[in-house]
Amino acid sequence: MSTFKTFTGQETDTLLISNTPLYSSSPNNGIGINTIAITNSDTTLDNCDVEIFIKPATGSNIPIMKVNIPKNATVVYDTPFSIMAASDLKITTGNASLITVIIN
Repeated sequence: MSTFKTFTGQETDTLLISNTPLYSSSPNNGIGINTIAITNSDTTLDNCDVEIFIKPATGSNIPIMKVNIPKNATVVYDTPFSIMAASDLKITTGNASLITVIIN
């Protein structure tokens, strides 16, 4: 099952899914993520800096990917990972490019 969110403005430390955590519960639960695809479908802005990271309930952020995506391009992070502790999966974008994020 895929989850997706489209951003039309500059985002800072924003949760990926409707401003609610993708995962936030007791450490006995977990979630596996196989891929994250990010598409910059903007037609006017040349590129967009995008960072996706895990924000744990305690401790430092855990970077997943940080990339500059040209307009009309897609970047795929295809290294599976799990989130086992109470955490949020978040995104930061560098400008107001039209960005779509798909999580599998």
